[in-house]
Amino acid sequence: MRSHRLRVGTAVAMLGITTLAVTACSTGSSSASEDATFAVNIAALEGAPTFDPAANMRGSAFNYAAAAYESLVTSDAEGALQPGVATAWEYTSPTELTMDFRLDSVFEDGSPMTVELIKANLERYQETPGTYQARLNSIDAIEVVDEDTLKFSLNTPDQSLPEAFSLTVGMMVSQAALDDPTLLLTDTYGSGPWILDSYTEDSEYSYIRNPEYAGPMDVQVDELNMFVITDLTAQLNALLAGDVDIISAQWSQRDQAESQGFAAASNESNVGGLMLFDRGGDVIPELGDVRVRQAINYALDRDAIGTALWSDYQRGTSSVFGKFTSAYDESLDDYYDYNPEKAKQLLAEASYADGFELPILSRTMFGENKRLEATIPYLEAVGITATLSDRTNDYFDAITNKEFGASQGQQNGGIDSYVNSMNMLAPNAQLNPFGTDDPELTALIADASSELDADAAATKWQAVNKWVVENAWFAPVAFYHTHTVWDAEKLGGVELAAGQVFPLPFSWTPAE
Repeated sequence: MRSHRLRVGTAVAMLGITTLAVTACSTGSSSASEDATFAVNIAALEGAPTFDPAANMRGSAFNYAAAAYESLVTSDAEGALQPGVATAWEYTSPTELTMDFRLDSVFEDGSPMTVELIKANLERYQETPGTYQARLNSIDAIEVVDEDTLKFSLNTPDQSLPEAFSLTVGMMVSQAALDDPTLLLTDTYGSGPWILDSYTEDSEYSYIRNPEYAGPMDVQVDELNMFVITDLTAQLNALLAGDVDIISAQWSQRDQAESQGFAAASNESNVGGLMLFDRGGDVIPELGDVRVRQAINYALDRDAIGTALWSDYQRGTSSVFGKFTSAYDESLDDYYDYNPEKAKQLLAEASYADGFELPILSRTMFGENKRLEATIPYLEAVGITATLSDRTNDYFDAITNKEFGASQGQQNGGIDSYVNSMNMLAPNAQLNPFGTDDPELTALIADASSELDADAAATKWQAVNKWVVENAWFAPVAFYHTHTVWDAEKLGGVELAAGQVFPLPFSWTPAE
């Protein structure tokens, strides 16, 4: 295993030093010349919790794994799946998938890629708790067909496996790491575009280009330097000072940076609003009545709340399925128009004319507490008294432990209808902590999941979406944009893929 030289000082203090080094090797130009090292400095919201793809590597932490490991499947800017280590795949039936692979990759420790190794990686992901482990629950068995082909036998129809293989559960590590996974706590063992060169935990991470990379990406970045800056205002200041080249931003920061000549892009990626978990009324009896959940939806002025929170970078909606999914149905966006009188009527019909108290789980991360402050007056106007509980430090534990029947939250709108349903609707989904299981919804999801014809499947997924909206399992406010800002005088080729929160560096080039 390579040894890592640990650098001293804080991330912000080191930024200027690194930038000076990059400038010196670029012969005075903001773009790298043909012979110069093309290095990019990235502001990251968090450090790498580990270098093991099987662990909890999601959000901005995903980039630490994506840089070093090849995925079986990749995706393009439109979100369409593309070959990675896998070159082709086919569902021969709703419960059988075959996949072919190229085996020309060499891991950074010199070991080869084999179909047996791919099988072993996937079986480890099935057995190891992690962010995306559940995405492989449909796999009953993996069989080696020949030297470059695997067959997956499924216990239930699952159209989303190829997309799952574009995530961390599709990233390949070497045999040495499979034999001793503790190696991945401090180092990378991949065959991806870059190799981890050095790092200071929760501060700075430096990757260098992998000269043996054999994958499909036309990688041009020689060095990736990721600096952990957890505050978005501090990220913006670092960009304006020239210390980093690309950042995440809120809409107001994006506007400020664009006014000073920086480039920006955004994606409609997340839906924000109220998560109405307790549909059976276990801890909040009122939420067990669908009329109460519908009343909450009618009480919200989505246009006013959305504009106040996200300016023009949002779209009011009554649905939690994003526009990139086949389940998206534009007619459902305004299913619950702003109608406080209708909300009061429904509450009265449910025997809550005098209102009720609604404890709501909250956290300060991502400004979710501010969203609640914008939402509460509309609930109070129809007689619902909302009380907030800030559980930033154990937010997900509070959800899992069923301590709250409702929460302010955000959820990625995604690009795959099946994935969204497993994340939000399935009885074991994280956003269904009370395990609500309606037989009608279960049947709709099963019917859509087993449909192999894309057009027919879309119609069936839209029926799932309509059922969820009509039964008010959630009270979304808007799909809003996440923003990326970068120095276009240095960096080109920045693309946000469909549903992506932060761009991956595979397509980045020196600015022309």
